This record gives sequence, C-alpha cells and structure tokens, in this order.
Amino acid sequence: RNGEQVGTDAQGNRYFRSKPKRKNLPTGGSYTGRERRWVIYEGSNDASRVPSEWHGWLHGSFDDVPESHLPPSRIWETDYTPNATGTATAYRPAGALERGGTRARAAGDYEAWTPDEGIMGGSRVLPSAFMALAMGLALAGCGEDPPEPEAIRTEIPESVADDAPPPPEIASDVAELGTPLEERVATIGLLNKRNNVSQELEMSPGDSRRVGDVIVRLRSCERTAPWELPQETGAFVQVLVADRSGENQFRRIFSGWLFKNSPSLNVVEHPIYDVFVKDCAMSFPEEGGGGAPPSDASDESAEAATEA
Repeated sequence: RNGEQVGTDAQGNRYFRSKPKRKNLPTGGSYTGRERRWVIYEGSNDASRVPSEWHGWLHGSFDDVPESHLPPSRIWETDYTPNATGTATAYRPAGALERGGTRARAAGDYEAWTPDEGIMGGSRVLPSAFMALAMGLALAGCGEDPPEPEAIRTEIPESVADDAPPPPEIASDVAELGTPLEERVATIGLLNKRNNVSQELEMSPGDSRRVGDVIVRLRSCERTAPWELPQETGAFVQVLVADRSGENQFRRIFSGWLFKNSPSLNVVEHPIYDVFVKDCAMSFPEEGGGGAPPSDASDESAEAATEA
C-alpha cells in the first residue's frame, strides 16, 4: 500500500497510514480522501497482539500516535501480553484434562447421580435428618383432611345497601307494555378474570347480589317488543368492588345500561371483574297468544299492507 510508517510497538508490529491525497471532483474542486490505517504483524496475524493504545489509534479514537498522544506508563501498569487461548501457554485450571484431570477436593463438592445407583443406592444416601423430615411431612399429610375452602361472602353491608339510588324512570306508555318492571327477571353474567370462573345471577329490579369482593345491583331490565327492530336486551346495572381502605368498604366502578347484542356500547372496565347481560325475562301481549301490539304499530302494519 502507498503509506508511511508511523510507529512500532514493543512486539515489533509496525503501523502505517495512507499519505494525504487530493482527489478531483467531476463538478470541479477537490477533496482529501479518508485516511486509512493498518498494521503489519511481526509474526502471526493475531489481532490480540495489538496493544490497547495502538488499537485505539487504528480505529480513529485519536489522531496522533500513542507515543505523542498518551501519557507515559504508570509504575503499576503491567506489560501487555497477547491472548494465549488455544496455545500451550493458556491458563489451565485445576482438574483440566491437560493437567491430569484431577484436583484437590473442596468443601461443598457434589456427587453426580447415576441411574444405576438410584436415590438410595451407592453413595447417594440422603441425610438422616432430611429423610426424617420428609417422612414426617408425608405421614402428617396422609392423616389429615385437606383444609376447607374459605366461604365466599354474600352478605351486603348496611352502609352499601342504604345508598342504592332509585331505578331509572321509564315513560308511562312504555311501562304499560309487557311484564311490569317489578315482575321481570334478568340474568346477569359475572366473570372473574383471574380464575376464569363465570356465574349467572338471576335478579329482579331492586335486587343486590354479593359474590366475594363484588356487588351487583339490578335497577331495571328491558327488551324490545317482537314487532320492533333491531332486537335488543338491556339492563341497568351498578357494580361495586371492595375497597382496601377498610372493612366492608365498597366503591362503585360502574353505573349504566348494559346491552346483550351490543356490549361495546357500554363496558364494565375493571382488571378483575366483568359484568354482562344474558337475558331479561318478560313478555308482551302479542307473545301471550292473545291481544295485539299497540295501536300505532297496528296502523303502521296496515299502511305497509296497503302500499304492498
């Protein structure tokens, strides 16, 4: 290469850099090309034989050569030695095959288990204290019945029962249709996301049900009449979850309408519990085998027949 030698390290490796060269541009003018730096080894081509100071110079960490750029060596610094891995001078720990494969026994050494010996065979005998403890625990486990699971609390604190708001008002003409509100029965689904346990709660408007740390209130439930489209089932639900601030303390996390066929319209957002509507048991005059839909619905049906 067309270069100039700038220095030599203690091992005889020589270091070079290219001479500055001006290059002309097609559009006119010129520029100085990037300086290239390289090493010619004295002996085997092993990059680990390059000392750290010359390694920094080769990679452009500083412009000047180490002799003029770096401070003199400290008295406590040792001479550089190349990597000896794979050579005869490489470090061999005690027990290495190159050193006979044996070493002095140390405290805490383990004994390798082999399938022929088994757990109790050969030198693989467990300490007597550990065996006695294991047998004692096994006997105790065999003689005792498993503990009874903790009962799920279902009582509703008085402080929570007293603050239940009245059910939402329904227009008089709508309330006259179908089963009266107090006679309707809603099926509410309750899901615990932690253990994936789902329950169905059958409730009437005004009822409150507690399952562990969650209370579900039903204020109202509705479903569209058979002659109305689209068909939908909804329930006005309130959800309360136990608060860690004290015993029998609950906080409301949801209050509003939930819809069976359009659950995304209103969602109970909680990391543990999910509440959803499954059904609202109520009937309409037309479904009972007698009666007829309201007069306005009958007029609309007659108009549709006339147009057809």
